[in-house]
Amino acid sequence: AVSKALDRAGYLVISTALKDCLTSPDGEGETDPGELEKLFLSLA
Repeated sequence: AVSKALDRAGYLVISTALKDCLTSPDGEGETDPGELEKLFLSLA
C-alpha cells in the first residue's frame, strides 16, 4: 500500500511538471491539465 501511494505521488509530481511545460506563458494550455493528470495517475 505504501509503495503504491509513493508511486502515485511520483506520478503526480511528474504530471505537474509536464503540465507546467505544456502550458503557454499566458496560461492558455493546448492540452487539458486534468486529462494529463488523470492519464499519469492511471499508470500508478
